[in-house]
Amino acid sequence: MEEGTQQIETTAEKFIGINSAVMEMVNNIRLVSGNLESMATRGQEINNSIEDIAAVSEESAAGIEETSASSEQASASMEEISFSSNDLAKLAEELNEIVGQFKL
Repeated sequence: MEEGTQQIETTAEKFIGINSAVMEMVNNIRLVSGNLESMATRGQEINNSIEDIAAVSEESAAGIEETSASSEQASASMEEISFSSNDLAKLAEELNEIVGQFKL
């Protein structure tokens, strides 16, 4: 009978050890799960930041395109003014020559 009692006590100790190991595994699984949730949250925050940066980049590119278009337009206007100035200078010379013909 003592041997049976000893085997029961040994079995009980083994079950207590198994229970402790299972509880430790459950705690570790909870810890890993919490870390995974934290990583998922941080990943979403990083994704949001990247989307914000992309939006700002798109806005900047649009602004640069608008500035470039305005610069091209200003350059074309200056070129047109230059041509008009040259035409006016030629007309002024012609007018001076015609006026010179009428002098006595």
